[in-house]
Amino acid sequence: NNTFNTSASSDLASLYTRKTPQDLSVVNYSGVLSNRLFVEALFSQRHFTFEGDGARSTDLIDGTLMVDNSQGYRFWSATFCGVCDPTKRDNQDLYAKATYFLSTSNWGSHNLTFGGDAFNDKIFSNNHQSGSDYRIYTTGTAIRGTGENAQVFPVIRGDGSSFIQWNPIPLNSVGSNFRTLSAFVNDSWRINGRVTANIGLRWDKNRGRDQQGNLVASGSAFSPRLGVVVDPFGDQKWSLTASFAQYVAALNNAIGDSTSAGGNPQEFRFTYAGPDINPDPTAASLTPTAAAIRQVFDWYFANGGPSLPFRRQPTIPGVTPQIRGGLGSPNVLEYAAGVNRQFGTRAALRLDYV
Repeated sequence: NNTFNTSASSDLASLYTRKTPQDLSVVNYSGVLSNRLFVEALFSQRHFTFEGDGARSTDLIDGTLMVDNSQGYRFWSATFCGVCDPTKRDNQDLYAKATYFLSTSNWGSHNLTFGGDAFNDKIFSNNHQSGSDYRIYTTGTAIRGTGENAQVFPVIRGDGSSFIQWNPIPLNSVGSNFRTLSAFVNDSWRINGRVTANIGLRWDKNRGRDQQGNLVASGSAFSPRLGVVVDPFGDQKWSLTASFAQYVAALNNAIGDSTSAGGNPQEFRFTYAGPDINPDPTAASLTPTAAAIRQVFDWYFANGGPSLPFRRQPTIPGVTPQIRGGLGSPNVLEYAAGVNRQFGTRAALRLDYV
């Protein structure tokens, strides 16, 4: 178990403690069952949790993140929510493989490998973007003092350069679950002294549910693999190679879960058109951040709050964007050929095309 503690100036970001406990369990077995049969198996699981990572309050004033829109500075309250649900990222893997050697008088020697793999990836995250689910993007900032004694004053103008961002999460996460089941067989076949072949087939099936419980992926694919190496003259000076293969990868959870309304924040932006706050950053007396936030929200709710006109098109997972028809497993086809020439025991020249 590991614990990481970080802190920052209370005026630049809310003081918080970040705990990241991680439990890892691994069991590995390998055995030689005979002079021809070798087996190995692996079971592993990880439990990884973010706790206390973000703002220490969900209050509308204390939990609102401030962003200097001119330079990207973040201040006042921390990003994310440190007093909301912890984020969990767990996975589990079960893998087994056997290798068998077979030598025949007429069909050469075979090194057979076969097995399977079951991988399960889970995420539980109510991804709050701030403690209050609000951010205020200011026109700029005025900083007085240095170091830990520095004070940050927001410069907020009603000319359209400042805006309010609301990130509600309408549905809590039920946890995502992306599974990949795989089976494979491969034969490294030494046909004779001049020809060696590699023949294999792999099957992968992906099945994924997002944090709303929607089935967003349920597909399978076969991956054939064929390769050959030929020594045309049998003198180990020349070798010709050719291969074909298809490779299939697991799904990317971030993409698979991007359209889930559960746990993912919506995004709405509203242009601030109220009275200027700290319009002159050089003034002797400036409005503190807490009072400035209160003034912004007083104007915001007095003028309709979330019913105000949008500054830009909102982002609503499950509406914009959507996954239609399900996700396909990422895959690629590979063709390769080559020639190799050995010169004595110290030099070789090789040319490959892929």
